[in-house]
Amino acid sequence: GRTAFSLSLIPAGCFASSAGLLLMKASAERESGLPLRHSWRWLLGFFLLGIVATSVDVFVLGVLPLSLVAPFSGLTIVFSLLLATTGLLTDTAEQIGCRDVGSTVLVMVGIALESSYGPRPQGTPSLAQVNIYAASPRFATFAALSGLVVAARLGCSRFPSSRCMTSAIESATCAYAA
Repeated sequence: GRTAFSLSLIPAGCFASSAGLLLMKASAERESGLPLRHSWRWLLGFFLLGIVATSVDVFVLGVLPLSLVAPFSGLTIVFSLLLATTGLLTDTAEQIGCRDVGSTVLVMVGIALESSYGPRPQGTPSLAQVNIYAASPRFATFAALSGLVVAARLGCSRFPSSRCMTSAIESATCAYAA
C-alpha cells in the first residue's frame, strides 16, 4: 500500500528536482532582465524544486527508511543529464561527452555499492559517539581530502588558463566522488 506508493513517488520527486533546476537555469539565460514575479520559468522551477520535490521527500521519508530512499538519489543526476541533452527546458541541448557519462556512471556505481555494502545503522549514536567519530584519524583524512578537492576545484575555476591541471583535478574529483 503506502510503501509501494512511496516507492513510485521517488522517481517523480527526482524528475521534479531535475526539471526545476533546469527551468531555473533557463530563466537565468532567457529572463535575466525581468523582475522575478514576471519570470515564469524561475517560478515554475522553484515550485517544482522547492515545493513538489521537497513535499515528495518529506512524505517518502516519513514512510520509508533513508537506507531505502538514498540509492534513488542517483536518479536526479540521470534525469538532469537526460533533460539537459534534449534541450526541452533550456535554450540549447547540452553536449554530453565521455567524461560526463563516465562521471555519471561512477557516481551511480558508487551509490549502488554504498547502498549494498555500506554500514547499516545500529540506532542513533550518542553525542559522545559522534565526538569519538569526529576525532578519529579516518574522519580527519576524509575531511582533509574533501577540503583539498574543494580547494583544487575553486583554484581551477579561478585560474582557467591551467587546462592541464584542471583536467587532472576533474579526473581526481570524479575518482574521489566514486
